Amino acid sequence: MADLTGPIGLAPTPSNMTDGSWEAAQAAKQKEEEEQLRKTEAAKLNTPKSVNPIQGLLDAGDGAVGRKIKSVLDVAANPVAAATQKIGELTGNQAMVETSKEVRRVSQKAIIGGIEQIANTGDLIGDIAKAGVQKVFGQDVKETENPFSDRYTAANYSLNLE
Repeated sequence: MADLTGPIGLAPTPSNMTDGSWEAAQAAKQKEEEEQLRKTEAAKLNTPKSVNPIQGLLDAGDGAVGRKIKSVLDVAANPVAAATQKIGELTGNQAMVETSKEVRRVSQKAIIGGIEQIANTGDLIGDIAKAGVQKVFGQDVKETENPFSDRYTAANYSLNLE
């Protein structure tokens, strides 16, 4: 009767439940999952973080410099929207104020995004030139610094002015 009892009730016990192969398969599966987790964690450590080359400047004066730069970019991004917002505030037209604020936000983000992309492109061009010069002189190029490698880590600048 012992052959008729299984893990769920009355049923034949599968051979892999008694010979230890199931435990071995589970151990192998757990080891594989742990290895995958280790690789994922290692990849996270090697993932480039966004870099802000002007963060020290933005933080100066408890952030006053950063706020001033943002204010100047805001007005420079769309002076018409800034003027329209001021007129709306003076006349009490809330719809005009809100519309102008949105136009200013979009304009400002477009300019900041453009500057960040120019910095990213400049970094890529620099990496291409650096890799080319190193190849010409017979030096090894790190896979993470070679734009033609699938392991290349591209720059990701973020000015944090939004």
